[in-house]
Amino acid sequence: MPLPSFMMVDDFLSDPQRARRSALALNYDRAKKDGNYPGVLSDRPLPIAGFDQSVSQLIGMPVRAASGTVHGQCRITFRNEKGLSGVHIDPAFYSGILYLSRPEDCRGGTDFYRHRRTGLDRVPDDPLAIARAGYGDINELIEGWSMRTRSSLPSGSGRSRRRCASTA
Repeated sequence: MPLPSFMMVDDFLSDPQRARRSALALNYDRAKKDGNYPGVLSDRPLPIAGFDQSVSQLIGMPVRAASGTVHGQCRITFRNEKGLSGVHIDPAFYSGILYLSRPEDCRGGTDFYRHRRTGLDRVPDDPLAIARAGYGDINELIEGWSMRTRSSLPSGSGRSRRRCASTA
């Protein structure tokens, strides 16, 4: 059974406000701001019991943190912060974002894209499939993606991670 290319799960946590308070209590050092995205990462992951198992059950296959990623870490983003990155491809088989923003603080979100020329809504997962799509490297695919939809939690090809607290 193929992985769903996109899935949005409302009310994923039974107590999102508790998770939000825990996320806001993590350390965020603005002096260590790094990367292409707006906001600042937490200094460590937010432990949520059963998170990976719940996502694994939803998508029908096991997920785990990939080494060298920010799996489980939170990002706090403030009004008017902008990222440097445009369209990108996460280098793992699945990505997830858990939003803990209050509705009154929500601005923007995450955009998901479909490749214009090929119609792909996920990155092929091996070199042969990339070649069948007409490309020699997954990075060549970035040039042809167009906006598809905006939402939250797991999507297609990429790293499993959480984007947590955001404030206005």
